Amino acid sequence: MALAGLAAKEGKFGLAFAVLLAFECYLRTGEWVRLVPEQVVFADRGLVVDLGETKGTARRGGKDVVSTQDPLLCHFARKALSATPPASTFVQMSESHFRRWFRKSLKALELEKSELTPYSFRRGGCSSAVLNGTPVSTVIHGARWTDARTARIYIQEGAAMLRETKRPPAVQNLLRQAAQH
Repeated sequence: MALAGLAAKEGKFGLAFAVLLAFECYLRTGEWVRLVPEQVVFADRGLVVDLGETKGTARRGGKDVVSTQDPLLCHFARKALSATPPASTFVQMSESHFRRWFRKSLKALELEKSELTPYSFRRGGCSSAVLNGTPVSTVIHGARWTDARTARIYIQEGAAMLRETKRPPAVQNLLRQAAQH
């Protein structure tokens, strides 16, 4: 969440949206890094995202779609859609540029010694959902995992990491600033 806040503070609304979506909808890194505006559609009170071909669809065929009604995510989706050219990804940077931004951002948030990676958004989102009362079976289905044993390991490891992670002062300051807007 803090990385999404930092991206938004830098005016990178597409990146902020992609990070929040990865956390909320348990996306694999390749799924959220390659997202383009035409994959996002607003429906009723939320949004639907067509993930196109994914690891799961490569195995079983079909199509992977995620949806959310989260108001913050919908807000950032609108900002991202207005700020992102149609043929561009929401992230709007090369893989190497994104990795540099990620490392620089972790350092700015005093998290450079953490074991966070871009995949941590998926793992953290799943673990956070379980810690907040979502049934494990619901998270496994939402994350589109085929092996429940592997999913449980990821969720347990992620939950342990979440419990052990302390919010550095830089993250606390960013959260306070965000709460004021």
